[in-house]
Amino acid sequence: MGMEMYRNGSQFYGGDGILERGVEKTITNVGDLARKGMRETDEEIIRLMIKSL
Repeated sequence: MGMEMYRNGSQFYGGDGILERGVEKTITNVGDLARKGMRETDEEIIRLMIKSL
């Protein structure tokens, strides 16, 4: 999507969604999303795996 936006003269900016100014801050946000945001998903996957035993 980013490439298509670039071709059309558009782009994402820091502050759009999880993007920040500077790649390090954006990477931190992605890490937080994976670590914190997926916690419930991980728990549900484990629950389903244990249930099938």
